[in-house]
Amino acid sequence: MPFTTLIILLVVFAGAPLLLLRLLLKYRGITVRLRQEGVRVRAEVVSVTRYARSRQQHVFHCFALPDGSRMYGNFREAADDGERPPGSTVDIVYLADAPHHNMRPGTGVERRDVIRGTVFLLLFAAVGVLGLLQAWSLTGDTR
Repeated sequence: MPFTTLIILLVVFAGAPLLLLRLLLKYRGITVRLRQEGVRVRAEVVSVTRYARSRQQHVFHCFALPDGSRMYGNFREAADDGERPPGSTVDIVYLADAPHHNMRPGTGVERRDVIRGTVFLLLFAAVGVLGLLQAWSLTGDTR
């Protein structure tokens, strides 16, 4: 294996998990902020898209901000969670300084999700890097 290929694969096996971990921690931070500082409102369901294969539904909603403008959002939930016809209401929590960050109360990225994701990403990176280093050390110059 050429040295440049080794470096590229090492960057992939070490860099990609770090980027995914950063994204996971960002969403956890947004979840914590929403739980601590979130403004609770009632949103109106605009439409619902049901997915037969995954037994999920995608709920699109809109809610009014204090300045009178409207903000749109969406979330997915199990189709078994009940019927949400257009025009019905749903509770939403949003950040006053960033209303595009919104979610249903009680949802979001939990601490256990961060722990599981971190363990998985670290194992993936470790196995990938160690496997690459072992493969590189076993290949000799075949000239």
